[in-house]
Amino acid sequence: MSIARRSVVAFLVSILFLTFQFPIPFFQQYYQVKRFIEGASCNNTGVTKNADGTYSFAQLHVDSQGNIVDSQGCLIHLLGLNQGWLASGGGGYDTAAQINSFHQVIPYNLIRLNYNSYWWNTNVQVPGYNNLPFQQVLKQAVSEAEKAGVYIELDTGPQHTEPPCGGTVTFCSSQNQAAKDYAANPSSQIAQEMPSYPPPGDQSITDLTKLYANDPAVIFDVWNEPGDGNFSQLLPDSQYFPAMQNRINIVNTNAPNSLVMVYSHSMPSMVSGQVKPYTGHNIIIDHHAYSPTQTVAQHVPDIQFDQKNGWGSIINEYGGTMLISGEQQVMTTLAQQYDVGLAFFTASNLESSHTIPISLNSLGQLVSQSYKSVFGSSSPLPSTTPLPTSGGTLPAGSTPVSISVGLQDIGNGGDISTGSTTGGNQHPTHPQRDVSVLFVDGSGNQTPVNGTIRYDSTSGLFTGTLAGSSLSTGTYAVYVKSSGYLQKQLPTQVTVSSGSTITIPTISLVTGDITSANALDLSSYNALVSCFGLSDTQTSSACPNPPLADLNDDGVIDGIDYNIFLRTIGKVQTGDTPPGSTTVTDTPAPSSSPTAPGSTGTTVPSSKPGKKGTPTPTPKKGKVSPTPKATPTP
Repeated sequence: MSIARRSVVAFLVSILFLTFQFPIPFFQQYYQVKRFIEGASCNNTGVTKNADGTYSFAQLHVDSQGNIVDSQGCLIHLLGLNQGWLASGGGGYDTAAQINSFHQVIPYNLIRLNYNSYWWNTNVQVPGYNNLPFQQVLKQAVSEAEKAGVYIELDTGPQHTEPPCGGTVTFCSSQNQAAKDYAANPSSQIAQEMPSYPPPGDQSITDLTKLYANDPAVIFDVWNEPGDGNFSQLLPDSQYFPAMQNRINIVNTNAPNSLVMVYSHSMPSMVSGQVKPYTGHNIIIDHHAYSPTQTVAQHVPDIQFDQKNGWGSIINEYGGTMLISGEQQVMTTLAQQYDVGLAFFTASNLESSHTIPISLNSLGQLVSQSYKSVFGSSSPLPSTTPLPTSGGTLPAGSTPVSISVGLQDIGNGGDISTGSTTGGNQHPTHPQRDVSVLFVDGSGNQTPVNGTIRYDSTSGLFTGTLAGSSLSTGTYAVYVKSSGYLQKQLPTQVTVSSGSTITIPTISLVTGDITSANALDLSSYNALVSCFGLSDTQTSSACPNPPLADLNDDGVIDGIDYNIFLRTIGKVQTGDTPPGSTTVTDTPAPSSSPTAPGSTGTTVPSSKPGKKGTPTPTPKKGKVSPTPKATPTP
């Protein structure tokens, strides 16, 4: 018998042995064998490191058997840390550098970050971050996690009104501050600060799911241990289950592709049939398990119930300061044999000191070895994956192409109609974009270099380093294109030294090329109007690619996008093309001036079409003016 065959037999025997110890369902055995066979093609982390040092995140979902998988059906282990705290006290998060330092000693792909809903809803100032508004601080925390290559789980927690401390704010709140406030003043107003009162959390979840609806790196943990704030008395079933179902619905509606973590409150009531199971998709049940004497067998019934309902399972809190090796081994077994996610509580309990480089204490060593054994040869920071060239592979002797691109009305991409270089949407829904750089030599020979650029919140530009084809030494005209934007030629030629990095001067692209014709014309206008009022995830036969119509990338096609288009078409109608190439256009630019269909003014309503009393844009049969006289809405 060959070594390979003996390995497979040994693996299957081990599964059979475990089945006698713990009843693993057939489908779970199937996925273990599938993972063993496909291990070479599945990294089991969902995270890929790109050639330019950025990371790409797989869009995860929960399949009908309760497995967390990517779009290819590869099982994904979510192993992480509770890291950072934006829920009480002064609040704070770890930077990408700090997360990367942890990565050097612990392999993980998930951060769980607890936040205060009241702070988000009221956008309080955070003294520890130069009095920045809280919403901006939380967005920065998400950005830092993504820069470090980890999924981030936004955990909806406290909602007391005391602001973050620091500077002139000397009082520092505690996690159970609302319970303390209520004990001192048991009024109905103070009761609304308790985690058991749903509306503040509902609002923050609504906001965040709309903001990050299309960000695969963001996961929503919708309610952390809801109850009296002291974590001793939780909500009664009659209040809790309808309120939790509502939060599941919010995520499923606003961010239908996102995972939703659901706290395992009063699960025996659901197991016994007293309460109906949750409805919805991509549900992962969030278990908390603090006990040095817990066993695998104690967890199996809950996991099997989760899987029976098509839900994933994660232990979002365990360990603390009392972790022992036997407890960590239980976690390792649950992750390896049942694909249960893990998040140790907290990262600070695993380090000797919070300085770079991170040094682990004895607890950190236990968690590190556990996570390494679960991931096996996989790594949350896999070896660099070259960005594809036009041929789909990276040729030997390729030339790196470094590029910074401003996309109109996003970040600091500027606006061609106003001349402004700031004021765009600072938090784009799609932070990763395709880009094509076309090199044309003096003889007209064209060499395309295709790849990915990612939004840099600091510069407000999209940046990246592309893996280029073998470019000969010489001087080239350069054209830059991204989906939804007109192609633009650099004003000066670029000198290439074969094998050396080519740095493309920063270039800004004009938006509105909705039909990918490299033109702003009647077809672009009709495409925009056909998508009007939709979110960028609501496709239809008339609007097959709504993100291209969402010109400022805020998640919805509305009056802002309509007015951007009107302003822009007055300045430019076609993109640049190399000599001998053909620009695709629909019709010659007419002389009439467009306004919102059904409107006599200069703006288009922001409400969705079809609502009574609201004019609904319809595709024009006429022609679009290159110089609209309408005054745009700011």
